[in-house]
Amino acid sequence: MPPADFDIVLLGDFRFPGGTSSAIAEEVKAGAAAGYRIALIHLEAPILLQPFPVNPRIRALVDAGLATIVDPDQAIEARLAIVHNPHALQGLPLRPLALRAEQRLLVVHHPPHTTDGEPYYDVPAVRLHAEETLKGEVAWAPVGPLVRAQFERMPDSPALAPEDWHNVIDAAFWATPRDGAVADRPVIGRHSRPDRRKWPDTRQQILQVYPDDLRLRVRILGGGSFLLDAIGAYPRNWEVLPFGSVPPEEFLRTIDFFVYYHHSRWVEAFGCTIAEALASGAVAILPRHFQGLFEDGAVYCEPGEVAERVRALGNDQDAFLEQSGRGRELVGARFGHGAHLRRLEALIGPPHSRSAPAHASGSRDRAGSASARQRRILFLSSDGVGMGHLTRLLAIARRCPATLMPVFATMSQAIQPIEEAGYQVEYLPFHGYLGCDIYRWNKYLHQELNELIAFYEPPVVVCDFNSPFQGVVDAIGDNPETWFVWCRRGMWRANVGAKFIEREHHFHAVLEPDDLASAFDLGLTAQSRDRTRVVPPIRLLDEQEMLPREVARRELGLDPERPVVIVQLGSGNNYDYRTALHLTLDHLARSDVQVVVAEWLMSERANSLPPSAVRVKKFPLARWYKAFDAAVSAVGYNAFHELIYARIPTIFIPNENPQQDDQLGRARYAERHGLGFCVRTREIYRLKPTLDRLLDPDERRAIGARCAALDPGNGAAEAARMIEEYAFIRRVERIRGA
Repeated sequence: MPPADFDIVLLGDFRFPGGTSSAIAEEVKAGAAAGYRIALIHLEAPILLQPFPVNPRIRALVDAGLATIVDPDQAIEARLAIVHNPHALQGLPLRPLALRAEQRLLVVHHPPHTTDGEPYYDVPAVRLHAEETLKGEVAWAPVGPLVRAQFERMPDSPALAPEDWHNVIDAAFWATPRDGAVADRPVIGRHSRPDRRKWPDTRQQILQVYPDDLRLRVRILGGGSFLLDAIGAYPRNWEVLPFGSVPPEEFLRTIDFFVYYHHSRWVEAFGCTIAEALASGAVAILPRHFQGLFEDGAVYCEPGEVAERVRALGNDQDAFLEQSGRGRELVGARFGHGAHLRRLEALIGPPHSRSAPAHASGSRDRAGSASARQRRILFLSSDGVGMGHLTRLLAIARRCPATLMPVFATMSQAIQPIEEAGYQVEYLPFHGYLGCDIYRWNKYLHQELNELIAFYEPPVVVCDFNSPFQGVVDAIGDNPETWFVWCRRGMWRANVGAKFIEREHHFHAVLEPDDLASAFDLGLTAQSRDRTRVVPPIRLLDEQEMLPREVARRELGLDPERPVVIVQLGSGNNYDYRTALHLTLDHLARSDVQVVVAEWLMSERANSLPPSAVRVKKFPLARWYKAFDAAVSAVGYNAFHELIYARIPTIFIPNENPQQDDQLGRARYAERHGLGFCVRTREIYRLKPTLDRLLDPDERRAIGARCAALDPGNGAAEAARMIEEYAFIRRVERIRGA
């Protein structure tokens, strides 16, 4: 495969939630609009321990085709390679990149150390990794003068670019028409992420710059408990909003003055929020150390002088508008998209006509990622009394983009649906089925997983099980280039599974499909969220994949006119549902309904049924759900969500085996919210009257309407996107201090 040519390749960890990702997004917008061909190579930043998604701003640009996330193994030739943020090279990529660039730049978004000399990152290690990764000398480009000053004082400073590489913004996006003050008294405002270091050192200093003065209004976007701890109760003239509760561009329209003072130990590398405020026309009042960056575009003073400056400008509309105009002009000239294009032209000239997007030399999916070959993803499921683990993985696999090729390895004997779906599947017998000693079996599992990873070379292994087996943990340690994601549904029983949660840290991320009944979740997973990415409830089928009612009934041999009740009480392998089943069938036989009894592919015994009942053994049964008017069902994750989203009124009978999840919690949630009924096997006397309610057409219509009001989204697509993102992130070596 010939190498792909690009004008610019941007490298970094695109999951950063703040300024670094905003800077990358703006450079992509500006460069792509001018015709530059831009690729993104995703590197793991060891500092990011939470499973953040790709930053939404970057994701939107990739989805729009303005840049392409390329396979790190793909051969790339570029005129300019830019690494954003030294934290992205705190570790060395485990495999070399196939990238060659004529010019190489590292944009330094953070100073090397705090004002007290505490290092933010290991400068010698980052320099070594940069030169090794980009195959040559790399110029370091600070984002602002405060960062440059720290490097210039270092005796062994890396080679600095002659000019600072300022962050850029779309000035037109932030612009707000202003003809004077926004209210009857001056409004001071600020926004920043909720971080104590972003605020002055003491309560006195905070109240100097954000005064407790009823002649002024103070609006804060990004408050929190940290701020209350620092000052006590909020002053009467303050309005404090949670971070993210209002878009910053809307917030800036409501203030006159953007006042930003921070902690003495914090080094503000650039100040993107200040540039955005100036672009909006707000007058910025800042400490004097910002003057080298924002020059006459802002007002500078000591904390004790802020209130006086605000009142003076607030009472002089001409002076206010003149200062507002200076700020806008400075941002447009120095930090706008045009400034970025001028520095690109100075480095590499205009866009190159030979450059081409990566999909010209590789496969491209709907999200804009590109690869010279499909990346295999290994989906690993445990055994189970049902098919929940395997079904969730199949739901995700079906929604993977064309750049990914799902491969399955399962301990379940129900592999037929995976083969019928067209996927390669490997069978790994469970120790209980083999009658094998669990310690020997884990050694076998460890070896088998190592062989599977060596053969299929998956960048990601997605594991769906309740208990992380020792064999899996050992395989994680042996395969540092591979991401391991634990797909784990919640609703564990209270205080159960502590030894399993303790193994969570071995995985790089936890993927949790949300549960409609999550408000009733008392299990340990609800308390362990450090590595968890929650997606909406996962279902195998979307509604459009279900057969129309008349077709489904015809295929099942059902009368098209009479009501139909589906009875699906699970495999019965670990819970005795026979009494509930027989009472249900006996009572339904006395009414004018048709009864369908679902049997699981992996049931260990068949039930004795009356002649009038239709026995069904299909997968996925949800494909025929529109044939049914009501249901009696167990309350496993998949059945619960499939029935409710299909708007089928259901009596939920929980499997209360101690080894199962909290099915009773789900059933109680459904009954409390009018989404179904709950009947426990130990309260079997409630079954017949509840069946009578289920057969009442008015009851069914009311339940169906409440189910229809729920958000119909399917988290399987979002889970597949998460897996795709990890598949294109190059893992790195951990180094001391990372």
